[in-house]
Amino acid sequence: DICIDNNNIRKKSSVSSDESVNAR
Repeated sequence: DICIDNNNIRKKSSVSSDESVNAR
């Protein structure tokens, strides 16, 4: 579960970065 959680956090971070770029 920990590994999956870490992967999800990375995915969320990537999405957040993409959204920030798109917002600009």
